[in-house]
Order: sequence, then C-alpha cells, then structure tokens
Amino acid sequence: MENWYADLDKVDGVEILTLPKREILPADPWPEAFWQHVGSRCRLEGSKAQHVKELFQELEPDRPARCHAPAWGLAFFEQETLLFAVTLCYQCSNFYVYTDDGRDLFGFDPDEAHAVALRQELKGGGGLSALGGRLGRMLTGSSE
Repeated sequence: MENWYADLDKVDGVEILTLPKREILPADPWPEAFWQHVGSRCRLEGSKAQHVKELFQELEPDRPARCHAPAWGLAFFEQETLLFAVTLCYQCSNFYVYTDDGRDLFGFDPDEAHAVALRQELKGGGGLSALGGRLGRMLTGSSE
C-alpha cells in the first residue's frame, strides 16, 4: 500500500473533488465505485497542480480520529492515468488513500502549516470556490 507515496513523483495533474455525502468511500471496484461518490471535479495542471501536490506531500503525520466525514478529495494523475486518490477530513485529522491495492487510513496534524495552506488552497484560489454554487459555499463555510 506504500506505492502511492512513491507515485507522487510522477504527478503532473491534480483534481480537487467535492464529496457531497461526506462518507467513507468504497474501495472496490477501484476506481469505478470511488467516482460514483464524487460531486464536482476541478482539474489543476502545471505549477498549481505541483503546489497542491507538494502541500499534500508535506502533511505532518499525526494520530487520526475514528470518524471520517470528508468534504473533499484529491485525485493524482500522471498525464491522463489516475495514480491514486485521497479523501481528506479536517474534522477528524485523517485521510484515506485509494489505490488498486485497496484503501488505507493516515492521520495528519490539521494545524501544521502545510495542512493549513492545503485547506486554504482547497477552499479558494482554483479550488472549491471555483466550483461555485451552494455546495461550494457549504464546503468552504462561506455564507455568500
């Protein structure tokens, strides 16, 4: 299951995903079952994709809580090939990684600088705010 971390070096595109049901997603069949739970998708390329990848890569490990109510996810690509996807929950301080091998849970420190910057990236600047609509406002905590 650790192969996904090595695949980060291959990433040249990232999709920011909204997850309307905010639940743990099924791992099988991969990736078909995963995509059925995705609301909106916003593709990032070039330096923007690299920035989000680097923020994710630098998340500081921590102990996860037992819940998982993800508002968003990230899908990591090499060109058009899906390498792996993650669902992030800042309430629980954890993320699931989904690959051909199944899924695995990891904890992170949500107050650490990279986690804070990643959350800001997801909430604004080409992330969820670019998706617009009520769902984007709900997920970002905006009342407008």
